[in-house]
Amino acid sequence: MTASRADTADATPESGIIWAYHFQPDGSAAPVPVDAVERALADPVGWTWVHLSLADTRCRAWIAQNAHLSELARETLLGPEEHLRLDVLGHEIVGVVPDLQQEISQHTDAIVRLRFVMSERWLISVRRTPVHSVEINRRAIEAGKRFPNAVSLLDAVIDQFADAVSRMAERLGNELDGIEDFVMGDEPSDHRPRIGRIRL
Repeated sequence: MTASRADTADATPESGIIWAYHFQPDGSAAPVPVDAVERALADPVGWTWVHLSLADTRCRAWIAQNAHLSELARETLLGPEEHLRLDVLGHEIVGVVPDLQQEISQHTDAIVRLRFVMSERWLISVRRTPVHSVEINRRAIEAGKRFPNAVSLLDAVIDQFADAVSRMAERLGNELDGIEDFVMGDEPSDHRPRIGRIRL
């Protein structure tokens, strides 16, 4: 299905962009106005992160028409693929990685997907719903944290997800302990050793 004239007219650089940052070689970052994203992506000094929302249909038009992206990158960013993947094609690394869905003030236990394409000069990431690890690192950037290259930011996002899952697993384990203590406390005494063995 071809895009209408109205769709094409809406495919401006700001379409679907949630935020963008340009990083200097020392890792320091400054926000990029939505109307300057294309200039930032073309800047040979430093690198640029553009984060987009697939909930905005104009985002799809921007990705489909962006000259920086290969066909594989477009397919990965826009496709329905839910399986985790990481592919290297020439100067690009494209992937689908997990994250936790972010609500207004905290993350949920729902696992969602973050899609990205990365080169030496830019990282373009997209999501359907807000994602926790990305938001945490955006706040870190605003607080002055430095990322000298795109790989360092992606690594921080994945580490943040791993930490969040570890905390979630610990919380669930503690809840399970409480439930088992309650159940074992209500069980006849001759059943308690059996429950203990089952837990092991």
